[in-house]
Parts: sequence; C-alpha cells; structure tokens
Amino acid sequence: MTSPRRQSTLPRRLVAGAVAVTACALGAGALSATAPAGAATLVYDPLTGTKVASVGPVVAIKVANTPQARPQSGLRAADQVWVEEQEGGWTRFIAIYASSYPIKVGPVRSGRETDLGVLPQFGKPGLAYAGADAPVAALIAASTRTVDLGKDAVVTGTSIRDTAYGTDRTRKIPYNFYTKASVQRYWAAKAGATKPKPMGFVFGKPTAAGRATKSLNVVYAPQTSMQAAWSAPLHAWVMYSDKKIMLDRETKKPLTATNIVVMRVAYTLSKLDRSHYSVPILKTVGKGQAFVLRDGASWTGTWNRASLTAGTTLKDARGKVMTLAPGQTWVMLVPLGKSLTGKPAVLHSVTIR
Repeated sequence: MTSPRRQSTLPRRLVAGAVAVTACALGAGALSATAPAGAATLVYDPLTGTKVASVGPVVAIKVANTPQARPQSGLRAADQVWVEEQEGGWTRFIAIYASSYPIKVGPVRSGRETDLGVLPQFGKPGLAYAGADAPVAALIAASTRTVDLGKDAVVTGTSIRDTAYGTDRTRKIPYNFYTKASVQRYWAAKAGATKPKPMGFVFGKPTAAGRATKSLNVVYAPQTSMQAAWSAPLHAWVMYSDKKIMLDRETKKPLTATNIVVMRVAYTLSKLDRSHYSVPILKTVGKGQAFVLRDGASWTGTWNRASLTAGTTLKDARGKVMTLAPGQTWVMLVPLGKSLTGKPAVLHSVTIR
C-alpha cells in the first residue's frame, strides 16, 4: 500500500483561486436554519447525509469532461459525482441524482462497462447516456440491476428520447446533447428504478483527527488531471479539471464538493467496446487504498466492497470508519499503474498537500 506524496505539483495559484472565488460563490446568501411554520416534513437522503424535501428514484447521467465539454450543466445539483477514466486517458462523470433533478444536465456522453459495476450499490438506478458501442449498449439494456434510460431506450412501449433529451444549438457536436433529469425521474420510476439505499458511505463527525490539507492533485494521463483546493470561507473543496477551475454553465459559479473520496482501483481492458483506444473497465468490487478529504483535512485508509449489490465502506488503518460530512461527494476512481495513453506514459498518481 502506498502513501500519498506529500510534495505537490499543484500550482499555488489554484489554492489562491479557491479563495478568490469565495465572494462570487457566497453571493446567493445563507440559508435559514429555521424551517418556516407549516413546512413539509423533511426526509433523509442516504447519498448526502442531509435532510431534503423528498427522495426519488436514482437517476445516473453520464456527463462529458473533455475540455470541449466544459463548463457542464447540472453537476451542482447532483448528490454524488463519480469520476471515471475513459479511453484516451480522458475522464467522464457519472452524476447521481436522487433528491434534486435539474432540468438540464450535460453534455451527455456514452455509457461504459464501468457504469454497470458502479451503479448497483445504489439500488436499481436508471442510467441515462448518449448511446454506446453496440455490444455495450446491449449489455446495458440486458442488465437487471439498472434501468436503461439511454437516448434509444423504450419504456413501457414509448421512446423517451423526444421527452428526455435535446440539443443545445450553441454547442458543437457531440457536446450539444443534453438531458432533463426532471423528466428522467419520471421514466426511471415508470421502468422500476428504486429510491437510493444506503451505499456504504457513513456521514458524521470524524472518528479520528485528519491531516490538515490544502489541495489534491490526481493525474490520469499526460493531458488529463483533476484538482481540488480547500476554501475556508466556502467550507468546501473548489474543483478543477486540468488545472482550470470548473464552473456551472448556467450560474457561472465554481463547482465545489463537501467531500472527496479517492479510490485506487484495478482495471481490465474491454473486449466489447471497439473504440480506437483501449477502454478500461474499472474494478469497484474488491478493496484498495482510499483517501477521504473533508473539512480542510485528509485521511488515508482502505475502501472495501464485497459484491456488486454491496455498498462501499471506507476505513482507516485502525479499522475506524472514515466518515463524510453531510453534503455532495465527488468520488475519483484512479487506476493503478501507468496511464493508458501518452508517450511517454505517466503513472496514475494522487498527491495530497
């Protein structure tokens, strides 16, 4: 088991940038801690550890993260965002929705075999995506652990494409394809998707003191990386991709995370996907090294998941649970070994400073 490198290649301007965006991000004002008289009873969301107005069927949406796809829409409203490596060394997101369903999410991109490994721990979620190589699309359609909400999906005899998907004429193909999570919620429920079950993450106060942490840098390939910088005024991690701050397309506000979970994972190469590049299938069942970042601190331990339908647990070296703070969590799946592209190839790496 390796430890995160303490030296950082993350430019100091990213940490400074996290402070600089504070005034913009706080512009919406604080939420009142007191519920108004006659307010509806709140329910617990097991994906965020927060009380919300309602929890519905899980809708998972594949969202692009190449430079041409940024800034994305709808990620701020996700309960969780999972980061996967795709062919060519690029990253792609699985945005998970169960308590809020924005009207515009995207750009939406294609499904991958890794998705079918990640999603069953949430229950039986719906998977929305913009097509896939034919054998992979057939695998998704045949899955009994997810509901197919792809652009070509038919639910109870009705094509959902016209109601759930659309194009943005201001963006170039293939980064102009979007979906309505609010409509996907309807189709997901219609097709038997379930509300989220507890998926292993535990929310609460830390069980042990963490190490003070300012930044995270994850390298996937020579041209691809993800960063985060702690903002004390926001009390959140400001997210970066390829060392550029990530923004919400509609509000222009920075994307932030309450928690970041980094999981080191094994992988195999797909025999079904016929991309020009090697397509990895990330292994999220098993165990491996894990890092948890919350509250301006970090913890090192192990992730463990016994089966496809089991949840992912996070424990430190002493066997204590690494808890998360209530709020949105980003999960970065980081393969072991060298990058799948680039000459010369680089090691997948996690640097915590």
